[in-house]
Amino acid sequence: MRECDRDNGKSIAILQGTPDEFREWLGAPKEYTYGQFKQNILTKAVEEINLKIDDMDLEIFQGRYNRKIVQVEIHNNWTVHSK
Repeated sequence: MRECDRDNGKSIAILQGTPDEFREWLGAPKEYTYGQFKQNILTKAVEEINLKIDDMDLEIFQGRYNRKIVQVEIHNNWTVHSK
């Protein structure tokens, strides 16, 4: 996501995909439901990145069709610090 910061934090970088794509990208067990995946892996990863990298503020968004999650987006709201 850092490579997307070509305008020094003036826009939002977005990583998007289906829940299955995110499971594959993050190496989650196939038997995890989306709820288990989000609770055990995705949320923890986002929280850890937010703690360790000062200028990144990741946020998870979910797209639904009826009650099913069909789209996941991670938005990076850049935190620009004054020097």
